[in-house]
Amino acid sequence: MSEKVIQIPVSYEQRKLNEHGLGYVPCLTTDKWLQFPETAVHEVNIPVKLMAQEDGEDPIQLSELYLSKSDLLRAINAVDFEN
Repeated sequence: MSEKVIQIPVSYEQRKLNEHGLGYVPCLTTDKWLQFPETAVHEVNIPVKLMAQEDGEDPIQLSELYLSKSDLLRAINAVDFEN
């Protein structure tokens, strides 16, 4: 008896999100990303890692920033988009 297995295609973006979790924020032009933790002790001291990965290599941490949630939201909301 032969069963057919139908693979459900997953986009590159979805595959990376599945690999790194919901805290994954990719750069759109390089193989770098921000990695936010699943939990943080306080909203003024969130450790955010700057990560990179070469093809076939393990991810490496380039840097770590400690950021405030309110500062992040303020900066994102202050971005104006050109028409």
